[in-house]
Amino acid sequence: ARIMILVVAYNAEATLAGTLDRIPASVLAKVEEIVVFDDASQDGTYEHGRRYQAGDRPASAKLRVFRNPVNLMYGGNQQRGYRYAIERGFDLVVL
Repeated sequence: ARIMILVVAYNAEATLAGTLDRIPASVLAKVEEIVVFDDASQDGTYEHGRRYQAGDRPASAKLRVFRNPVNLMYGGNQQRGYRYAIERGFDLVVL
């Protein structure tokens, strides 16, 4: 099964890296992508995510980071993530 982790984020600059770092290696091995959708944060969430993606932490290679041009609110941001997963043929999404 193709598995994706979906992280919906809003003003999460201070907590994003810690959240990604807490994904256990055993889970990370089974996941194809980790996708962060920044919901038009007012802080540096998107930029922080991109720096993490460019780094050498365990989750970095599987990370994709997107920024919504407008705030879709929590439910709208989840829907965007689920659409992304459906369009790419994932079987399971872990929120």
